[in-house]
Amino acid sequence: MDRNVMVVTRWIRLAALIAFIILLLFLRSAIGYLFIVVCVAFLALTAWQLWKLYTDEKYME
Repeated sequence: MDRNVMVVTRWIRLAALIAFIILLLFLRSAIGYLFIVVCVAFLALTAWQLWKLYTDEKYME
């Protein structure tokens, strides 16, 4: 997959996760808090993937 496509899709995923976390915070339910924990885990994974895309020589053009 092209590097630019990977970067854009990771940024879109990051924005969607943040929006979903904010939505779940307004719901204030136990299951919502559980899903927030899952979203934070995916958010960390996405941030790590973005960091790798910007720093790893393998993905540089």
